[in-house]
Amino acid sequence: MIRKILLPPKNNKSASHIKHQSTKQKDRSIMKKLVAFSCFLIAGLSQANPTIGGDTLLRWMQSRDERDNAIAIGYIGGVREVTFQKDHCATGDIKVSDVASAVQRTLEGMPKYRHLPASWIVIEALKARWPCTENGQGRKTK
Repeated sequence: MIRKILLPPKNNKSASHIKHQSTKQKDRSIMKKLVAFSCFLIAGLSQANPTIGGDTLLRWMQSRDERDNAIAIGYIGGVREVTFQKDHCATGDIKVSDVASAVQRTLEGMPKYRHLPASWIVIEALKARWPCTENGQGRKTK
């Protein structure tokens, strides 16, 4: 009885061997997670230009594919919503098609700025067409 308590078990694996094996498994698990994280990080950083440029937005707007047109309209609408009463006052009663037309005219009329982010071009078109007045209201559309 005393022998069983004081001496390690007779099997081939001692307590220190089991502890060492458990540490190795933890190290492997951590290493796998680190490799996976590194792969995701490298994939994210390898994007050449994650910003949508004005040239891309214009291409979507001029496309015959309805999906490209929908992406352009959605993009313009999103920028309009986020920047409302900060950079412009294009109220909700102004149609998205009117806003898209203003953006397209801006892109076509200013080709040297097409390399800039599309959000900047959308904001500039909105500011030019629907600026905010002193009281924070936009001017009415004709």
